[in-house]
Amino acid sequence: MSLDQRAMISALHISIWTAVKHDRKVSNDVAAQHGAPSTVGRYNKQLLQGAAKLDELRTLAGQIRQQFYKVTLPWSDEGFRLLPAHFYFDLTTEMRVFEHAFESRVEEFLAVYPDYIEQVRPALNGLFREEDYPSVEKLRKKFGIKLEVLPIPTGEDFRVSMSAEERARVAREIDANVRQSLQRGTEDLWNRMKDVVSHLAARLQDPNGRYHTSMVSNVCDLADLLPKLNVSQDAELNRFAAEVRADLLPVIAAVGGEPERVGSKVQLVRIHRRKHQRLGAQCAIGA
Repeated sequence: MSLDQRAMISALHISIWTAVKHDRKVSNDVAAQHGAPSTVGRYNKQLLQGAAKLDELRTLAGQIRQQFYKVTLPWSDEGFRLLPAHFYFDLTTEMRVFEHAFESRVEEFLAVYPDYIEQVRPALNGLFREEDYPSVEKLRKKFGIKLEVLPIPTGEDFRVSMSAEERARVAREIDANVRQSLQRGTEDLWNRMKDVVSHLAARLQDPNGRYHTSMVSNVCDLADLLPKLNVSQDAELNRFAAEVRADLLPVIAAVGGEPERVGSKVQLVRIHRRKHQRLGAQCAIGA
């Protein structure tokens, strides 16, 4: 199965009103007071304070991005990420739920927006200006969420009219860029595993440290996820993920809610010292 059948590229676009306004008058006044040109600094006003409904929107946006990043891999500097075909339907279903929740939170915020303005008026005092605050209808347009999905480009897709030699050169560049982006995604998977294993290993090697079965299960969960994200079909990555699960699942069962058991902890330390060494070597090769 070709790469463009195994995956696609996607981008998540979320827009939220910043509630920040550059006050040119204050910026100019401050510069004039200090005998400096107006270009040396700027004064940005926080238009709202204590706007809990806006904070909820920001938190939700962070949760949406986190889920999107979980099932995608780095692809380009323009914000596109590699989406394995395994996750397409699950992700689009989740995004519809997220979109509904996001739109509901937007309406909740807009319903109390006028109250927030009145609350902040005394705090801003002389800095308050009605014109800084867009109408509800205009403000609604400053919020949005969209999942963009596109096919992976290939050299064969290039159809612009030009000489055969030039067309072949551009096609080679496209294919080379795709391979490079795919390599970035594979390195990201190794680094994800290194992060969770390193965190657990550090906790286990601390004689006074405490650990919980959830720390181990988090590593296993990622080991389950990696083969599905492994679009490049890196055999070593799949093999390593399988080894992690085979090593840790019996430990989780042995601990059985008693993380203070010495035998299980010693076993985990040995396992993760070995795994950490392999991961360090692998990530050094990919760097």
